Amino acid sequence: MLREFADRRRITYPMLSDSDSSIIRSFGLFNETIEPGTRDYGIPHPTLLFVDRTGRVLRKYMEERYYHRRALATILVDDGIAVPLQTVGQADHEHVAVRALTLQREVYPGNRFALMVDVEPKPGVHVYAPGTGPDYRPLTLRIKATPYLTTDDPVYPMPDGTWTSPLDERVPVYTRPTRVRVEVALGTRQELKPVYDAGGMLEVTGILSFQACSETVCWAPEDIPVTWTLALLPPDLERSPEPLRREQSLPRSG
Repeated sequence: MLREFADRRRITYPMLSDSDSSIIRSFGLFNETIEPGTRDYGIPHPTLLFVDRTGRVLRKYMEERYYHRRALATILVDDGIAVPLQTVGQADHEHVAVRALTLQREVYPGNRFALMVDVEPKPGVHVYAPGTGPDYRPLTLRIKATPYLTTDDPVYPMPDGTWTSPLDERVPVYTRPTRVRVEVALGTRQELKPVYDAGGMLEVTGILSFQACSETVCWAPEDIPVTWTLALLPPDLERSPEPLRREQSLPRSG
C-alpha cells in the first residue's frame, strides 16, 4: 500500500512502514486518544522531525489534531531561512504605521502558518511593551475567533527601551519598528465550507491595541483593525484505488 501511494504520488525519497507503531511509540508520537480496535488506532500525531547527519533530533513539531500540518514557509523561517514577506494591509496613522504581513497568500485546510504585524512608531514616539503595569495600555494583538481557526498566543519581541514616567517608573517600550507574530491553524475542509461557498477567500481578522506617547504627551489608546486576506485552495481529494480502500477499511491492530 505504501509503495502504491509513493508510485502514484511520484515520491522518490525513502518511506518507512511502521505497521506495529513501534517506531512512533519510541519517538513519543503515538496518538493515545484513538479508541483501540478502531480503524485509526495506531496512528501518530502529525509530526515534523529535524534530524542532523548523525541521527540526532534537533527539533520536533508535533500537532495535537490529526489534520494540522505546518506550512513550509513557516518551517523555513523557523530554521532561519529568509522568506519574502508580503504586505496584505497597511495603515499609516498619525503616530504609528501598521502593516499586516504574511509568508504566503495561498493556504489549504489544516495548514498551520505564521502571520505578522509590523508596528513602526514615528520619530520621537514610543508604544508600551507587554509587561507594563495596569496604568498603561501595552501593544496587544487579538485574533477574532472563528469555528475553523485555532490561534496560538502572539509572540512579542523584547522591548528596545524604557520610558521613565513622572513618578519615576521605568516602563518597557518600543521605539523602533517592531514585529508581532502569531501562528494560526485552519480546520478541516468541512469546517471551512462557508469560506468555499463564499468564493474561497479567507479573511483572518484581528485588533491591534496600543497607546502611543512622546516624552511629554500620551495620546488616547487606539484599537486598529488588522486583516489578512488569503486564497483558500481546495484539498487534494484523490483517493487510493478501490482494492486498497477496502483493505484500509479493515480494523488496524496497534
